[in-house]
Amino acid sequence: MGDRVISFADVIGDEREFFRRYFNKRIFYRPGGITGDPRQILSIADMDGKTLIHGGLNLTRPNLRALARSMTDRFAAKSEVVTFLTPAGQQGAAHSDPTDVYVVQLEGTKRWQIWPTPEVRRPGDDKQFPSLPDPVFDLSLEPGDVLYIPYGTPHRAAAEGRLSLHLTVVAGSCDSGP
Repeated sequence: MGDRVISFADVIGDEREFFRRYFNKRIFYRPGGITGDPRQILSIADMDGKTLIHGGLNLTRPNLRALARSMTDRFAAKSEVVTFLTPAGQQGAAHSDPTDVYVVQLEGTKRWQIWPTPEVRRPGDDKQFPSLPDPVFDLSLEPGDVLYIPYGTPHRAAAEGRLSLHLTVVAGSCDSGP
């Protein structure tokens, strides 16, 4: 059973560099950002009997509660952990989220296509995008990889090869930071 505790600093690495170069500005991709076996955080076996998208795991799992708490403390806004268990080959629609999201890939691989972060956006807006040009990022996350997507940034994801499990930390306010 996964009970490894990770923090905001574990997710993004050097905080100073993250806030200076990426936060609320552009995509941040950190291959191998989580060292060791990511299944110690949460595994597919831990998800047995759960729904495909499971929000609020931070309410029932102490290690994920600690992660959400570290994000809440850092941003002075409520944070939540949501997990996505996706069958191989399934792809979501292109969309943007109303809050910043931090993705940690735990099992399997997931392909992410990401378009530029709009210069003008409003916190709290989320949108669907029926058609978009070629993405500016097209990458596959492997277990332990971390991806930060600023609010309002169009993206879509698809599980590759086999079942994929990732967690997303929804980090409260969109305009917090140092």
